[in-house]
Amino acid sequence: MRQLLKELRCNSLEEATRRYEHYQRLVGEQRALAQSLQDLQGDQTVETLQEQYQDIQREIFVRTEYLKNPEVAAKRLLPLEVQHLEEEVERLRTQVRQLEQRKQRLEWEIEHYSPALEELKEVDKERLQLERNRLRVYEMAYEVLREAHQQVMVPAREVVSSRAGEYLKVLTGGRYHRVRMAEDSLQVEVWVDEAQRWIAPKEPEFSRGAIDQVYLATRLALVEVLAQGKSPPLVLDDPFVHFDEERLQAAIDLIRRLSSRYQVLLFTCRREYSKYADHLIHIDTLSGIGIQ
Repeated sequence: MRQLLKELRCNSLEEATRRYEHYQRLVGEQRALAQSLQDLQGDQTVETLQEQYQDIQREIFVRTEYLKNPEVAAKRLLPLEVQHLEEEVERLRTQVRQLEQRKQRLEWEIEHYSPALEELKEVDKERLQLERNRLRVYEMAYEVLREAHQQVMVPAREVVSSRAGEYLKVLTGGRYHRVRMAEDSLQVEVWVDEAQRWIAPKEPEFSRGAIDQVYLATRLALVEVLAQGKSPPLVLDDPFVHFDEERLQAAIDLIRRLSSRYQVLLFTCRREYSKYADHLIHIDTLSGIGIQ
C-alpha cells in the first residue's frame, strides 16, 4: 500500500480519497456542461446554426430590396397583403434575434469551458491510472487472503469434520459417523448410509433430536480448533431438550468423557440430570442458592 501511494504521489490514503472525490466533482461538472451545451445546441451543430442565420439574413436582404423596388412601391397592395408582409418581417427579425442570442451563448460556453474540458481529460488519465493501481492492491490483498484462508480454514475443516464424526458416532450409537463442512459456505453435512450421499441436517430428512446431535458434535469439535490446545470451560444451556432417553444417555456419556479435559457447566430446569453431576447448584429465587 505504501509503495502504491508513493506511485500515486499521495502521502496517505485520505489524500488519495480526497483526490478521487475531487475528480468525481469534476466529472459531474463535465457532464453538466456537456448537457448544457447539448440543450442549447439541440440536434444541430454550431456550423448549422450559422448557416441558418446567414440564410435568414439573405432572405431579409432580398425581401427588403424587393420592397425598395420602384415598381413594387408603386404597386398598390391590399391592406391584408401589407399586414401579412409586416408580420413575416417581424417573425424573421425575431428569429434572427434568437439565433444571435443562441450563437453568443454557445460562443461564450465554448470559450470559457474549453480549458475545463481539457483539464477533465487529464483527470480522466490520472483516474485511469489510479483505478489500475487500486486494482493491483485488491488483487494482491485477495491473493494474500486466499492463501491465508487455505492455510487456516482447510486444516481447521478437516479437524472439525474428523472430531465431529467421532462425537456423532458416540451420540448416535454408530448410525452416523461421518461429518464434513463445505469449503465455501461451511455448511455441515452428514453421510447417510441408507441414502449413500451427504445430506444437510435439516427436517424432514432428520428428526429434531438427530439435528441437535449433529450440531452438538460439531460445536464440541469446534472447541478443540478454537481453543488451540487449551481447555476452556464448556457452558451448556439445556442442550438436550429434544433428546429421548436413549439420546440423553449417549449425550451424558460423551459429556462425562469430555469432563476429564474440560470443566462442564450445565444449566437446566430438568431434575433428571442431577444424578450425572459431580456438583449441584440449586438456584431458588425465594430461598437463595444452595450447593450440594
